[in-house]
Amino acid sequence: MLKNIRYRRYFSKPAVFAGDKVEMKEIIENDKILPVPWVRLASRMAPSLIFEKQKNLGVESEQFLSSLFSLTPYQKIIRTHEVTCLRRGYFYFKEAQLTSGDLIGLVKKYRHVEAVSSLLVYPEIRPIKDLPIPSHQLQGDYFVRRWIAEDPFINAGVREYQPGDSLRSVNWKASARAQTMQVNKKDFTADYRLMIYVNFDQNEDIRLSISDEALVEKAISYAASIAYYTTSKGIPTGFGCNGYLYVPGEKIRGLKDSVRLEPRTGKSHLYSILKTMAKLKIDRSMPFHKFLKEDVNQNRRKTDYLFISAFSSANIEKNIRLLQRKGNTVDYLWLTNDAKSVHESKEATQEGGHSNGA
Repeated sequence: MLKNIRYRRYFSKPAVFAGDKVEMKEIIENDKILPVPWVRLASRMAPSLIFEKQKNLGVESEQFLSSLFSLTPYQKIIRTHEVTCLRRGYFYFKEAQLTSGDLIGLVKKYRHVEAVSSLLVYPEIRPIKDLPIPSHQLQGDYFVRRWIAEDPFINAGVREYQPGDSLRSVNWKASARAQTMQVNKKDFTADYRLMIYVNFDQNEDIRLSISDEALVEKAISYAASIAYYTTSKGIPTGFGCNGYLYVPGEKIRGLKDSVRLEPRTGKSHLYSILKTMAKLKIDRSMPFHKFLKEDVNQNRRKTDYLFISAFSSANIEKNIRLLQRKGNTVDYLWLTNDAKSVHESKEATQEGGHSNGA
């Protein structure tokens, strides 16, 4: 009855933003001479993927989706469902269950078929003016004051010619002395980078689960929105958090690697950040103070940190001060300011940084 029934599905786009619509196509084929009176396909779906009401499509529970088909001999049916993606995530679907039987329902056959499909949903990008950052910090040169830019008035010696260098930058006297093409080397007005960190901590005990997942989702959306803005301005932007990536089918054993993408520019780098954000698991790989300690131990310098956080502690503040002593700056986008530890952290990080209340 289910012999030579083939099924596959795929999304019309590999990735979309939260709030966007995408199509999911189901293709089922009866590759035999006998008809199939009915066949039902059932799959587990994420509740944040909302399927539009269509004929023969029903949501049996908030995470279980079914489609009903009737197949004539050698018939192939392609069915398209419109899906609204409510929230960020990496959605991976491995298989579906086929059920078929006779017309009166006395006989039923079941079979699981592989039907791998996946969809990336990037975080919601909010207008920068809607973020809880004082407007003066998003105007003028707040985010661009340390953007890497060559200063044409500052010479810093010469270097060997490289493909792409302008002929106007050639230093002919130095070239004659060195017997190779030399160009003027310009100094930089600054060489700072922006690193956006999201703190997943809502308490100090990593054994406790995250109690307010919506707050972490908001933080990820804020981080995505700022990265979208700063990369569009040509600012080298990185991202990190003390969460970890979701890997389909992987069993969690011990602590996972935290997430850290070094600052770069360009559209491809932005979408690497967004892809990473889409795959984040709402769980912690390590406490945030240990995550910061890694930067301290790596002797990170000349970095503008923007921490998006709802929680602070003495250990976090200690590592922030160590980062500041290395010449880094620290700014905050607070998701809440009603906790005593957060208030104390604001006071403790005034030196060399700024505090923003959400």
